[in-house]
Amino acid sequence: MNRANGPGPRSYATHANAASRGVQPSFVTMQMAIVDMVRVSIPVQSCIRRISNWCLCNGVEITEGNGRLVDEFGRIVKPAYVTFLRDAIEVIHVCGFVPWIVAEQDGARFPRVLPLGCFAWHVEVVSDATVDAHIERGNGNPEGSKRRRVSDVYRYRVTIMHGDIDESRVRIIDWMPPRAGAACVSPLQGVYENYIFTQQTREMLHNIAMHNCRKHIYFSEQINTQQLNATSGLNLLDDFRRYALTGERAAAPAGHVRMQANNGRPLNSANDAHMHWIHETFDHAIAAHVLPPNTEAHEIQPIAIDDHHLHQDTVFQHTVHTYFDLPYSVARSTITEKATQHEQLLSEEQYTNIRNMCNFLQFAAERTYTEIFKVSRVQVRLRARPRISMSSADDVKKLFECQVFTQRDVFQLRSMFLNQ
Repeated sequence: MNRANGPGPRSYATHANAASRGVQPSFVTMQMAIVDMVRVSIPVQSCIRRISNWCLCNGVEITEGNGRLVDEFGRIVKPAYVTFLRDAIEVIHVCGFVPWIVAEQDGARFPRVLPLGCFAWHVEVVSDATVDAHIERGNGNPEGSKRRRVSDVYRYRVTIMHGDIDESRVRIIDWMPPRAGAACVSPLQGVYENYIFTQQTREMLHNIAMHNCRKHIYFSEQINTQQLNATSGLNLLDDFRRYALTGERAAAPAGHVRMQANNGRPLNSANDAHMHWIHETFDHAIAAHVLPPNTEAHEIQPIAIDDHHLHQDTVFQHTVHTYFDLPYSVARSTITEKATQHEQLLSEEQYTNIRNMCNFLQFAAERTYTEIFKVSRVQVRLRARPRISMSSADDVKKLFECQVFTQRDVFQLRSMFLNQ
């Protein structure tokens, strides 16, 4: 069913004032994050493109009344409807509905899906006040709105975040029934939670790699307390180590006693004197480092990297393909492993879902066409790609052996592969 957008003035809302208009800021933040995931995640984009290719590979056929559209008018409207339906496939998985407005170009009117990222959405309760305000604005059929007062409990509401778009122009076609609750943010919310865990795993792997690309050394000092014989020996050792490392002396201020190099440059500590002697002796030919007495250096072993991140990537991709109900044709073990032909074919249940998606797209196109052009009879047809596809000569041979091809099919095959 098509539930028109709820009441609300023209708005250019941000995260700050979204809460005052019924949208929780936490919802808005998660919705924008899900939009980013859909646009940057390769498995999600691949599944959306595959569904679009299955449903829209043969274009769209629009029949008004008992005849087809005028050729000149069809050449303008049909490409616009293909774009509209392609955008609708993406937005229904993000929002659960299709928010659209009427656009105009070159004198032709056609539906346009609101761009993802320019709006936030939530579910509101349908009450007498919202329905009456909807009727006063003149959106939709008043009688139909009166009927929704009894039949509908919830409906989607869009809040414009960016752009010069009047919210009263926005119309909505439901794909998933609206329901209230903290989990009602996006159909992809479960995929998004898995995506966040995958990103955290990759960030952890990056931090480990950055840690391992540098040498890490720790130092230990060994003191034989039996040779000191008294606590005064420990104090003397501490004073010596302080002087050797920092040049500070416990008995006299730092400015009263000061070492000096043979070139007159002051030396702050015994280590500076040692380094000066080494550099003068070897003429800066080596990179020398001097450790304090009784100190040993030990190299820390690099952090071992297991295959947990590879497992998490596999889990995420499997989750994405399970949600879209498409064959998981990604190589399991290595990136060079080829997926079998069985993994690339749609099952009967998966192809049924493709047909259901085509039926919804046909309904959305017919609904928008009827509202824009005010016609009572229009039929939109999408011819999905066949479930079985020929990917090699062996497939053609098997179909010939099963006597599937007619004489016309044989002629088309000859024209495809043998004609110059």
